[in-house]
Amino acid sequence: EYGVEDLIHTCEYLTDQVNNEAKRMRLDTWGSATVNEANVENRATETFSRASDLYPSLSGYVPKPKTFKLYQGMSSQLLMGISIPFTMEAHYNDDMPSFQIPDTICHEFAHIKGFMREEEAGFIAYLVCISSPYSDFRYSGYLSAYTYCMNDLYKCDRINYLRIRDKLCKTASDDLIYNTKYWNEHEGWFSRFSDRMNDLYLKWNHQEQGVLSYRLMTDLVVSYYLQTQ
Repeated sequence: EYGVEDLIHTCEYLTDQVNNEAKRMRLDTWGSATVNEANVENRATETFSRASDLYPSLSGYVPKPKTFKLYQGMSSQLLMGISIPFTMEAHYNDDMPSFQIPDTICHEFAHIKGFMREEEAGFIAYLVCISSPYSDFRYSGYLSAYTYCMNDLYKCDRINYLRIRDKLCKTASDDLIYNTKYWNEHEGWFSRFSDRMNDLYLKWNHQEQGVLSYRLMTDLVVSYYLQTQ
């Protein structure tokens, strides 16, 4: 268990980490942080394999991730990635905002390793990304965790939410604005249908909170922060 103050401190920490990593990111002509997608797949496999030195339960074979050719279909379902455990495949949507790619790939790798609960896969992706030697992976991991934690802070303490949000650097802030715009443009009846099917699928697989399971990642991130700081 943790209180609002613990969540506030976690959000402040994540903001500092995002800002630090943003300084190392390459920017495109619009000022958005860009991941080096030319070798992101090999670096993702390398990063996840390296993480097994810290977390032995992640050891073993790690496949090379693949782009999903029909990315329009993924985006219209608001999907960033999918894993196929039976064939040991991890697919990701390479049309989505660039900064989400490393975290998404590592999330799908976690599923392939047998961590099927969404909050656990999300947390593992966070741990793997922030342990990476590559700044774009660290940026991706920290910004993902920042988003989850800040969304929860918004619900319980908007004054501190706004105070901390104002500390976020322009690069990360612009990325989040673009991210919201991108996914809003793909919302529609099909995305709502897909979300409902995903909710039923997760509940059928004993994740009682369905799509709300993703939000439980905040609990793991805060708990980890309290144990390590």
